[in-house]
This record gives sequence, structure tokens and C-alpha cells, in this order.
Amino acid sequence: MPAWTLESDRLRVVTTPDPGAKITSIFDKITGYEWLVAPADRPFQPVAYGAEFIVQDMSGWDEMLPTIKPCRYPAPGPYLGAPLPDHGEVWALAWDVEAEEDSALTLAVEGRALPYRFTRSLSLADPATLRLGYTLTNTGDGPITALWAAHPQFTATPHTRIRLPEHVTELVSMMQERKIGMILAANYFDEQTVRTVANRTGAEPVILPLFVGGAPGIDDYFKLVDCWVDGVLAAAGRKGLVSK
Repeated sequence: MPAWTLESDRLRVVTTPDPGAKITSIFDKITGYEWLVAPADRPFQPVAYGAEFIVQDMSGWDEMLPTIKPCRYPAPGPYLGAPLPDHGEVWALAWDVEAEEDSALTLAVEGRALPYRFTRSLSLADPATLRLGYTLTNTGDGPITALWAAHPQFTATPHTRIRLPEHVTELVSMMQERKIGMILAANYFDEQTVRTVANRTGAEPVILPLFVGGAPGIDDYFKLVDCWVDGVLAAAGRKGLVSK
């Protein structure tokens, strides 16, 4: 399938417009290090719209928009209840090449579940620096709410270390000192971050929908509140904070 390459004396970056404007390689030519995971036993190929994210090749760098969790659009307005696929939709759609230069490439995609145009530019700001720029344009008649996240799958070795930002380290220390045993988080946030903090503190993660329609079966406020209460009580039970 077609692929575009940006290259300097230091870096080689490869991306494919279809599917999903996936960045398939970020290769450091000086050290010989490939930053992104390559496909293992799954072929790199387009997948059906609405498929679960894990059916694809699970490699490289994908874009997540307008959601992470599969859900129905939760905000009031003309799009309330619209189905949003797992990990969003743009990772499974074909993108268009808008502009191409020696050291820059701009790709764009039209939303299918919601009316928007999402644009990503890649450029080699200098021989050792890859810069990504994003623009989200509402092409509909009413306001929309969307969640975006980059989804790079970086190569990890036994020597790899993850350094959390200072504010996360401070949060972990504070939770340990105060013996906070539970973390409440909306299900549209990055679940891995929540679980990373929970694992470091021993707290019980409680990941819940924030809106009606934010999870399957949550189609009114009574069910939403019941979900909150049940989730908190279940987590408290697992921590031994309440008796059955």
C-alpha cells in the first residue's frame, strides 16, 4: 500500500494514509534504533469501519478520535446517541494527502460518526526532531464534543524505564501519604494512566461513565447514578471498606 517517507541525516519517518494515517516507523539512523513496534504475526492492512481496535496489526502510531471507549455520543444536541466506534474512527479510515514537501507531510480525514475534518501535519523541524501538528474543524451546524489521543506503541526492552511527569509523581506521593484507597475517573480518560497511578499507590481504580449514553445500557440518569453507586460500592468492597 502507498507510504510516504520523511528523511533527514538523523531520522526516517514512514506513514501510510490508508488506514488511519498510521506512522509505521520512526527510525534513528545514528543509533539504529526503531522507536515503534512493528507488526508481529498480523498483516498490516485496512480493517472494517467499526471494528475493535485489537483486530488490526497492533503496531506503529495511530490517532484516536472522537473517543477512546466505544460509546454513544453523550452530549446534548443533534448527535446525541450517535454510535462512536472503539478507539474512535479515524484510525480505521482512509486519509487524504493535503500537502507534501521534502520535510513535511499533511494528511486529513473527514469524520463519519460526527461532522468534522481532522488534519495532521508531520515535519522534520530539524534533523533530529519530528514535529506533529493537529487541527480539528467542526463542519456541522451545531457544537460537537470530541476526545483525541495519540496512540503510539513504542518499542520497549528490559532496560526501558518510564518517567512520570512531576505532577503525577507528586500525586502518587500524596496518595501514599494519605492512604487514599480509591481513584474515580471518567471512562473517556486514558485508562492506562489511571491504572498506572492505581498500581503505584495500591488504590482501587473506579472507571465510570460521566454522561447518559457514556456506556452500554446507560440510557437515562437513574441508570447512570445506579452505575456510579454500584461501581463505588464494588470497589469499596474489594478494598475491605464495606461489608457485604
